[in-house]
Amino acid sequence: MKLADFPDSIIEHYNLKQKATPEGFVYIAVKKGMHGLPQSGVLAHELLEKRLNKHGYKQSLNTPGLWTHERRPICFTLVIDYFGVKYVGKEHAEHLVSVIDEDYDYTTDWQGKRYHGLTFDWDTMTHTRCIYPCRNIS
Repeated sequence: MKLADFPDSIIEHYNLKQKATPEGFVYIAVKKGMHGLPQSGVLAHELLEKRLNKHGYKQSLNTPGLWTHERRPICFTLVIDYFGVKYVGKEHAEHLVSVIDEDYDYTTDWQGKRYHGLTFDWDTMTHTRCIYPCRNIS
């Protein structure tokens, strides 16, 4: 990037005048996602897919965002950075968590109360649920 494109406060803070080329350029290496970069979402998804594939997880060919494992009774949806997981046997969910733990920071909700900004209220007796924010319809 041209040194002239940086604000003075950034130039001073990072001592960029000493790092610039004689032509007035500063070379930058982006090591993670860069907000606002159009291709950052695609690059992050491709990297996640590579990492999950290595452990037997595959994305559905017909339903984008739906993932299954080649041998384990587990499937999950991935919307932006929210996983919604359905599994038989907690050890299979723990396997997915261990795979994600290798490369990412995350939080878990083993009660399934929150997903993609929504709150779920499960009634296990009647097998019904309410998704908040619920609207009162009169």
